[in-house]
Amino acid sequence: MKLSKLYTNNDNFKTVIFNDFVNIIIGRIDFPENKVSNAHNLGKTIIVRLIDYLLLKDNTKGEYFDGKTFEDYIFFLEIKLNNGKYATIKRRPNSNLVSIKLHDIGKQNLINETYWDYDNYTINGKKNAQTVLQNLLDFNVLSEIKYRNSLTYFLRGQEDYSDPFQLKKYTKGKEKNWKPMLFELLGYNGKVLAEIFEINEMMKITQSEIEQLKKNYNVKEKELDKYQSIKEVLESKIKLLSQQSESFDFYQHEAEISDELVQQIEAEIASLNVEDYNIKLEIQAITESIDTDIAYDYDDVFELYKEFQILFPDKLKKSYEELNEFNKKITNDRRLRLNDILSEKLDRQKQVEFALATLNKKRISALSKLSELETFQKFKDVQKEVIHLSSRLKDVIEKINAINAISEKNVIIGEYKKKLEEAKHSMLSQVQSGTEKGRQIKKNFADYIKFIIGSDAVLSFEPLSTGNLNFRFDFINSNGEPTKENKGHTYMKEICACMDLAIINSYINDSYYRFAFHDGCLDGDDPKFAIAYLELIKKLSQQGMQCIITMIDSVVPKQQDGTTYKLDRSDIILELNDAPDGSGTLFGFKF
Repeated sequence: MKLSKLYTNNDNFKTVIFNDFVNIIIGRIDFPENKVSNAHNLGKTIIVRLIDYLLLKDNTKGEYFDGKTFEDYIFFLEIKLNNGKYATIKRRPNSNLVSIKLHDIGKQNLINETYWDYDNYTINGKKNAQTVLQNLLDFNVLSEIKYRNSLTYFLRGQEDYSDPFQLKKYTKGKEKNWKPMLFELLGYNGKVLAEIFEINEMMKITQSEIEQLKKNYNVKEKELDKYQSIKEVLESKIKLLSQQSESFDFYQHEAEISDELVQQIEAEIASLNVEDYNIKLEIQAITESIDTDIAYDYDDVFELYKEFQILFPDKLKKSYEELNEFNKKITNDRRLRLNDILSEKLDRQKQVEFALATLNKKRISALSKLSELETFQKFKDVQKEVIHLSSRLKDVIEKINAINAISEKNVIIGEYKKKLEEAKHSMLSQVQSGTEKGRQIKKNFADYIKFIIGSDAVLSFEPLSTGNLNFRFDFINSNGEPTKENKGHTYMKEICACMDLAIINSYINDSYYRFAFHDGCLDGDDPKFAIAYLELIKKLSQQGMQCIITMIDSVVPKQQDGTTYKLDRSDIILELNDAPDGSGTLFGFKF
């Protein structure tokens, strides 16, 4: 596809008729003042924007051609199809209506044409103008990809010279939107790279789903058997209770209460009653012991001695009185110790009595259920328990299902990993062995860089562990080693232009774009490089490529002898100037 003619229904507009070969637009570049104050900061000149608009750019995000300035305009773009026929695209601003007409002869004026092959189509909707144009272009390169996706590589505005591979419109999107396309455009199988992006994305989504399941249900994959066992126990209990409720048979339910009452409550009460009884006896004994005085009567002792006919001296009486005083002291110490023991026993008695009171209440509650006169009340109690257990069962089943889902998703991830390795191997094999088209594009690129800059450069791919890859360009020295000097930034416009030209020239005999529009690519360039670029596009145009550039007159390069490089008049298709009345502008007025 080449550009043929650009015109409008307004006589002030300077009609642009494109050559099949070199096309130079020179002079003042029109910029809407309300959009930009510095021409070098605008992404595209207005003519590039207009061509993009007429190649059916979707203007849902706003486009100043749909503003009041152009409300009375109708724009026309004639293109030359690769089958030799022509198609004229008519677009009405604001209404967004598009019409397309096919014709055999080029350079037509269809402003007053009434019959259109595709009339009043829109960018979006059932009557889709982009779909019509896609079919008319009939590309056999990137045939399964929308023509507009790769258009900007060959309609580069000044905003698209920062990276030869990633256009500005793709900087905010995902790499999968442009890398597979460019990989294929450079002569390789883009579907493999697209598959790698798809697999990685699906793996990421699946892993995220697994983490969400773990978080929502608080489970781990290794806990499956535990929850299955819990499920079986709950199902057995629910089944038994359900059978009881259906037959109003509450014997087993009451038996469980009786068993609890007899074996637990009564046993504890009996044990505590024994302890309480023993404590009371101990308290009584301690109390009596405290109240009893321990004393010895001298006469009774003497009579005892007399009965045994033992001589008891008078002086022994004195010793006995001392002994009696010692005994009283021991008795006082004993009372103090008994009082301490009594205090401990009284505290324990209170604890036992409190425990007995609590158990008695529990016994009364259990006995109340056993002695319930309302059978329906018992039925409701069992039903409540069934509901509770069913709710718990539901939670357990959900956990089991979540664990099973996690297991299934881990299996899926395993399958994804296997497919990813296969796709990575396929892509790596391509990169390592190369393709005929890929080698041709790389050679074209190296030749064009050498022609313009005089340095050796290479295009290459850097595979990543994820299966993704980076697109690279490097300058190399005479030994084939990458140079340390960062020429990439200095010569970025030349690198971008050479890549575009290398791609187009490699597909020049295929049905694809056959033009390269480089907007302001010579601005600020070394005159030597600018001259080399102009010489290169003249050479390439003889091979069937349509080369279009915009430049202001001040950047027309100077030759080594100081004279201005002489442009062929036949190559200059449009000259604009800065006349005060605006007559030298593209639209005949200043914005």
